[in-house]
Amino acid sequence: MGNPFAQLKLLHQSATVDEYVEAFEVLMAQVPPLSKDQYMGFFLGGLREDIRIEVFMFEPPNHHCLISAARLIERKLDRSPSQRVVPMLVPPPCRVPHSSKIM
Repeated sequence: MGNPFAQLKLLHQSATVDEYVEAFEVLMAQVPPLSKDQYMGFFLGGLREDIRIEVFMFEPPNHHCLISAARLIERKLDRSPSQRVVPMLVPPPCRVPHSSKIM
C-alpha cells in the first residue's frame, strides 16, 4: 500500500465528496494525528478544484465544517444552471462538535 502520507498527498476527488471523504478517512486512520492545518491542507488539496476554491473562501474553523461545506458546495455546483437561483454568499451552516480536536 505504501506510505499513507504519500497516499494522502496523491488522493484526489474522482467522484462525490462523500466518496472522497470515505477514502480520505481510511488514510487518516493510518497516520498519527495531524494538526488542524495539516488535515485541512491535505483535504483541500484533493478536492475538485471548483469545490476547493469555494470552500477555501469560507475558512472553515475545523474539519467538521470543512467537510460540511464541501458537501453543500458540491450540491450547489452540481445543480443544473436553471436550479442555481442564488449564489452562496454566506458560509454554509456547520455543527461544531464539543471537542475541536482533529483526531
